[in-house]
Amino acid sequence: MPSIKLREDENFIALLDIFPNTKGQAIVFPKKHYESNIANLDNDIISNLMIASNKVINLLRKGLNVDRVGIIIEGMQVNHIHVRLYPFFGSIGFENGIDAGPKADVLELQKLADEILHSTNR
Repeated sequence: MPSIKLREDENFIALLDIFPNTKGQAIVFPKKHYESNIANLDNDIISNLMIASNKVINLLRKGLNVDRVGIIIEGMQVNHIHVRLYPFFGSIGFENGIDAGPKADVLELQKLADEILHSTNR
């Protein structure tokens, strides 16, 4: 499946969600496999996942000019711990819920990633 990377370091990857229900919806996950049930994970893993997620939140806030980004650790669908990030535009929060949206066009996602990353490099 195609993916558009927003951020990567030695331990984590952040991608724009290929099935977004809001512009800029992203997923952050560790490169190493950890089960999706956060209650069974070491505090260090959880802390590092939150730090990595916060870096992506800051990219989204600046790149999309939003004040808030919602964060969900759902532990569903895929048995690999991951965080979903939902930028809030104006009064729009989770009005669309957390269900997947329609499949996004990869070229449009790349354009969006370029806009986000370009604005954060200023």
